[in-house]
Amino acid sequence: MEKNMDIKERVITTASNLFRENGIKSVTMDIIAETLGISKRTLYENFKDKNDLVNECYTYGLKLHEKLDEEITKTTSNVIEAMLKYYLIGMEEMRRCNKNYVADLRKYYPEVFERVCKHREVIFREKVIIALDKGILDGLVRPDINTEIVSIMMKEQLYIIEEEISELKKFDLLEVYETLFKSFVRGIATQKGLELIDNVIDCKDNLEKIV
Repeated sequence: MEKNMDIKERVITTASNLFRENGIKSVTMDIIAETLGISKRTLYENFKDKNDLVNECYTYGLKLHEKLDEEITKTTSNVIEAMLKYYLIGMEEMRRCNKNYVADLRKYYPEVFERVCKHREVIFREKVIIALDKGILDGLVRPDINTEIVSIMMKEQLYIIEEEISELKKFDLLEVYETLFKSFVRGIATQKGLELIDNVIDCKDNLEKIV
């Protein structure tokens, strides 16, 4: 049983990396088995089909992000620092992620993509609004904004970036993400918040310290 669990975990971590690096559609069960040096029979003993594996990979990724959330909460002292840290991590994930990954998820694995959407709804509805409200109390986020509207706009920007037919597709994805984030975070910040952003995001040494 322990051996089977070890194999299952190895498959999930390896497949997760392959899917992100190459897109989901192009990575077959044969490729996964060959990469791991196991038989397809062993693969199908642990996962009934590729859809099952993709679903398990998403669950695995969700747990990693939950741990990341906890770590960022512990290591940042305010909402601006937290947002900058998420921004840097997001940039790194985009560098490693194949441009077809989300499109494949949306087109070929709609049930898993629906899980992604529902999770986002919870995060932005429950965590982001609370963080922004705390930012207002700390004097870093403008008190004249509706934090629920801001939260929805932040969420919708992710879908705009991922949309296959978006006009933004003609630009480099990292440039789009960086432009949207910087203009957005500066738009909601107070003067005190802007000073904090300038001290961190525009200084390479400080950026490296908060990663």
